[in-house]
Amino acid sequence: MTGSPWRRGCGALRRRTGAPVALTLLLSIAAIGCGAARTREAPGQCASPPCGSVGGMLEEPGLDLVGDMTALKASDLALLRGARALRGRLTLRLADGGPEALVALHRLEEVGALTVEACPELESLAGLERLRLVHGDLTVVASPRLTSLDALASLERVEGTLRLGAPDEREDAATAPPVDALGSLARAALPNLRTVGGIVVEGNDALAHLSLPALEGVEQTGVRVRFNPRLETLSDAFPRL
Repeated sequence: MTGSPWRRGCGALRRRTGAPVALTLLLSIAAIGCGAARTREAPGQCASPPCGSVGGMLEEPGLDLVGDMTALKASDLALLRGARALRGRLTLRLADGGPEALVALHRLEEVGALTVEACPELESLAGLERLRLVHGDLTVVASPRLTSLDALASLERVEGTLRLGAPDEREDAATAPPVDALGSLARAALPNLRTVGGIVVEGNDALAHLSLPALEGVEQTGVRVRFNPRLETLSDAFPRL
């Protein structure tokens, strides 16, 4: 990987200098052999003890990591503590929650894609305050206690689709509201988001405020906002479009 500070070794992720990095990751590529990737559990999922272990706890700040990660409980995210970027998909399916559930991600500025789904106890995204760039989709679904996106105030660009309250496309999507929407999301404000690939906001029963005041461009699939009964107007939602 020309120019990268990382190289893949047999069973360890190393800097190009050859010094091993102290980390344990829930990564689909973490248990790397010579020429083949292996995981101890189903791809992209982890159990206890962590699958794909290649060392100890990650503590060094500013790391750029490569791989896909699925967190099934908040404590899993401690394995990403200090990471600046994850060059892969981060999926949160947290069985637990609380105000500090995502605090281990406090240095994360960039991610390949981010999915928050099936997080029944998650009330906020606090911990993602530094996130600026999502290279793929940003999806938030099936998290019934989530009330706002205020923690994403630094987000500037989503290169894929921003999807709130909507599952993947279904055959009856034109006539039926989504089944995995966000029942408590009352406020969706992303004050610094400037460009997205597309926007889908639908099926959010509590959503009364949608605001993307800095949005200047939707580059791919357009905007779809529907099935949000408390959202009475979009006149202030996208003032710069």
